[in-house]
Amino acid sequence: MKLAGALLSFLAGCPLVASPAAAQQGAEVTGEKVPMSASAARTLGSEINRQLKPFWKAPEDTAAGQLATTIAVDLNRDGSIARAPRVVSQSGVTPSNNGQKQLHAENAINAVTRAAPFRLPPDLYDAWRSLEIKFDKRLSQ
Repeated sequence: MKLAGALLSFLAGCPLVASPAAAQQGAEVTGEKVPMSASAARTLGSEINRQLKPFWKAPEDTAAGQLATTIAVDLNRDGSIARAPRVVSQSGVTPSNNGQKQLHAENAINAVTRAAPFRLPPDLYDAWRSLEIKFDKRLSQ
């Protein structure tokens, strides 16, 4: 699922955000590869984005605006966190923002932790039980 500026993808290689403009709206979230309509995936991605947004704060430093941190999180059926969120990757690291990458990662993990339990459709649990969420400055806008 693509949220604040990334591409949603529940299905192998299938972009679920309909347009580049929509892709600028959130962080990338990917879940299990399960059959789901593009509309359902967009709706689910928007809901995850909505629940994360109040808790996500990108570092203020201008150079940190290039950072993106991908967090993996496994969820229980009730939306609670099953396993501690963990950093999968970071991109956009430069010499000028290298000092901010740890704070960026901590803020992303904190956002996931504080947003839980997620309130998501139980019938789509297979799609959202294991997520990778890409956090960047666009999610905080």
